[in-house]
Amino acid sequence: MSPRNRKFTLIELLVVIAIIAILASMLLPALNQAREKGRGSSCLNNLKQMASANIMYAGDYGVLCPIKGPINEDGMYPWFYGLAPKAMSGKSYDLTKGGFLHPCLGENTQVTLCPTWKIPNNISNPTDSPSAGGYGYTRLSFSSTVSENDEAISNGRTRPGKIKRPTSIIMFADCAMGSTPSATAILVAKGFGMADTNGTLHFRHVSRANIVWADGHASSERFLGGNGGAKTGYFTEETRNFDDNEE
Repeated sequence: MSPRNRKFTLIELLVVIAIIAILASMLLPALNQAREKGRGSSCLNNLKQMASANIMYAGDYGVLCPIKGPINEDGMYPWFYGLAPKAMSGKSYDLTKGGFLHPCLGENTQVTLCPTWKIPNNISNPTDSPSAGGYGYTRLSFSSTVSENDEAISNGRTRPGKIKRPTSIIMFADCAMGSTPSATAILVAKGFGMADTNGTLHFRHVSRANIVWADGHASSERFLGGNGGAKTGYFTEETRNFDDNEE
């Protein structure tokens, strides 16, 4: 048989298919990581915009925005990121309007939705979302209730100029809780106020968490400890207050 008329045997075809499958399996993780790094960059940009909006809010009102406000006439709670239902469940979160940051971010924005968070949570419509957008506002304990002695920068009374160490106090960050993990917008260090001691900082971007600080600068921090499966935890050995007394 001449080389021109030679045909592949079944075994040769199977070998070629196996080689292609092996190469694909080797390349796929790298492609997924590259894709996730791109989403991580978009997430970091979202957080920068949110911090800028909060600083603009303080320019208008004299204080940083609160984490949450009283229920409105539609039975929804305004949070910093948008609107949430009273029961905090069901597909009725609106991440595109109604939040304290939206007058500065603009209506119909998707800035308060992490592009990585939307995938496993099936958030195809941010105006009718099954959960918050994956970002948390720093608290000293796991509660959105603001009291008179609340010293967190999310208390609705914090004047930016009174924050002692704005470069070391977290404002917003990737946030989730539990082993699944599930949505929360309450960002606490090492589980303060929770049965789960891992905290709610979520390292969803290839074991990194995106953070924006009280002075407006952003960083990507590597997971150091906590729940290795859920990637909720911390990035320093010491228990870190994400916030501190601003007075």
